[in-house]
Amino acid sequence: MINLSDFFKELELTYKIISHSEDEKIYISSVSIGINDIISISKSVHTGNFLKSHSIILNYSNIKELLELDTNIELPGVIIFSEAFVLPDMMTKLNSFIQSHTDISVVLVESNMKEENIYIKLNEYINEESNFIQKLLYDDYINLINLLNKSAEITDIEAIAYKLLKNPMIITDKSYKVIDYTKSLEINDPIWKIITSNKYCPSNIVNMTDYNRFWHRLTQNGRPLFVDSKAFSPYVKRAVAEIKSENRIEGYIALLEINKKITETDLQILQMISEVIAVKFTNNAMVSRALGDLENEFIKELFLGKIPNETMAFNQAQSLGWNIRKWFIVLEIRDRSESKNLIENLYSVKNEIRRLVPFCIYSFNDKKSYCIISFDDKKDLKNVYKELGEISTREQLICSAGNAVDRLILINKSYDQAKRTGEIVDCIPKIPPQKFFYLYNEIAIYDMMMNLNKMHPILGITSKSLSLLKKIDEKEGSEYIITLRNFFDNNQSISDTANAMYLHRNTISYRLNKIRKIIEDDFDNPLIRLHMYISFIIDDISI
Repeated sequence: MINLSDFFKELELTYKIISHSEDEKIYISSVSIGINDIISISKSVHTGNFLKSHSIILNYSNIKELLELDTNIELPGVIIFSEAFVLPDMMTKLNSFIQSHTDISVVLVESNMKEENIYIKLNEYINEESNFIQKLLYDDYINLINLLNKSAEITDIEAIAYKLLKNPMIITDKSYKVIDYTKSLEINDPIWKIITSNKYCPSNIVNMTDYNRFWHRLTQNGRPLFVDSKAFSPYVKRAVAEIKSENRIEGYIALLEINKKITETDLQILQMISEVIAVKFTNNAMVSRALGDLENEFIKELFLGKIPNETMAFNQAQSLGWNIRKWFIVLEIRDRSESKNLIENLYSVKNEIRRLVPFCIYSFNDKKSYCIISFDDKKDLKNVYKELGEISTREQLICSAGNAVDRLILINKSYDQAKRTGEIVDCIPKIPPQKFFYLYNEIAIYDMMMNLNKMHPILGITSKSLSLLKKIDEKEGSEYIITLRNFFDNNQSISDTANAMYLHRNTISYRLNKIRKIIEDDFDNPLIRLHMYISFIIDDISI
């Protein structure tokens, strides 16, 4: 690719860039001539970066034809008009064209030189530059291709790139997570140190880079650009190239100007390096890991709370195509019968879970699965929990749910709660065995009391009234304990307690009256009732 202004200066031609600021550099890699050539190119296989860096030379008589072209026709990135004088009517039409094609650079060459001669000279200039680059890069380019054929890693490509460019670089994926960087020398640049030490580029640096829509311009230009943000002026000069595969951004390379000045040739080499790395990204399904492995690794990092901030977590989720919403919950799912294969059961219910919530992703082994679900409104949770309970019961799956969290980096808390819920359900036989779906909030009191018991034995603080009722039950088979607990569990409703125990409500009333006469405690008092219920829980965990 050549700098168009260098060409005009060499030929001493007067030119003017009318579609952008005059000091903006325009680079091209090829040139053609005439309105018919536009139509010809649009019908060819040339798209994307080729058209962005392609130029075409026209005269002002072509303006009307240009404006009348089919809007679906793809146009070159640079249009050069050759004419000694510009008539007002022509300029009006030209401005109309520019306003409707903001992504195209338009250059006026005020010269008597015919467009055919400009085309010949420009073509010669491009070919000379191309031959120079080819001669310079041939051996090292072959080395790069050989590295790809030998299944080399990104580290090997970076080593060749450093040999070519003589300057250090950082390679990231599209979420700005560091894939590799030059480690052969010490870099004192503060920005470099922040990115390499954190293994990702923080959002404040990404935003600081985006002066005058830098990231948009980088994509539009289809070639490396120097970071021109004034905020970077105290730091080392750097150029950034996109790593693109099939017109999708897969990552970035930042080249620092440390050992030598970054030249136009260096930018062309950097572009070549980015294309080689893009092939590597594609062949290795994003940096030598299968997408599933990357996803599992990301889920693992979320569960362990290892991702340092929300922006990095969000970018990684986006790069994996996750359709995340406002809230997140982790579910632990396992088979009630350990003889069954969880994978078979999980595949049968995953579509049902995805029907309930906008997003569901899971990782599993043959014993347990952990699902992350995401949804918009906590008001929907009641229905979601009901459906999950029905699915778990039908499929004989035990499902434990952590609490909802509103950030990706808090998912580890929901995961810990879901996991802990499953552990408590397993170790406490008195938790209703007929249930298949458990919320951490239901089990949290057990977790609290078990942790308290580790610090200080709590068996001695249980209600004396319950101890008395237990002795009577053991002696007479009166079922006072189970009746009182069901009464508490059903919000002190005699009818609901009777339904839960499959007894007549008069039987429940009779037992409660007997209990009131036996014990001194008035369980209508909420504090006494709380003490008695905690005593039930202590009794559960003491078995």
